[in-house]
Amino acid sequence: MIDQLLSVIPQERLQDASFWTAVAFFLFLLLVYRPVKRLIQGALNQRRQSIVDEIQQAVQINHQAETVLTSMKEQCEEAEQDSEQAIQRAHKQAEHLRQKAKEDTAAFNERQKRMTQERIHQQEQQAILDIQQRTIHVALQATQHILKSTLSSRDHQRYLDNALKQFAQMPQSQSARIP
Repeated sequence: MIDQLLSVIPQERLQDASFWTAVAFFLFLLLVYRPVKRLIQGALNQRRQSIVDEIQQAVQINHQAETVLTSMKEQCEEAEQDSEQAIQRAHKQAEHLRQKAKEDTAAFNERQKRMTQERIHQQEQQAILDIQQRTIHVALQATQHILKSTLSSRDHQRYLDNALKQFAQMPQSQSARIP
């Protein structure tokens, strides 16, 4: 078979060094092709497997992310419901506090009104007592003046003694009111 190949090739070529270099190169390529092919295929297979592994890992991570996203959406919805309920409770509590404040204010105003009326009544009573005492005092002074001008000193002394005796016999509550 090699003889047949060599017979086809012209003789001058067989003696040419570049021809044998080319043949040696092709033979070298044939010899190296299989191990290099295996090496390249092995590297490509490893790369393909690592890409498949990365894709599987990415799919798992994507699945986990979707699970987390779903969970977070549920938590957000729960948080929104909780916040709406909290707002409703706050509105109810605010309404209750407003109503209580209104009632407390009304009760406070009623107490203030009652206390003011009591103070006014006390001041009226005190004013009446003051007027009565002043009237009695003025009447006593007028009576004393009249008696001084019309009575003698002896009659005057006798009336004074009589009044002091009556004053001493009065109960304490009545004597305390006279100035």
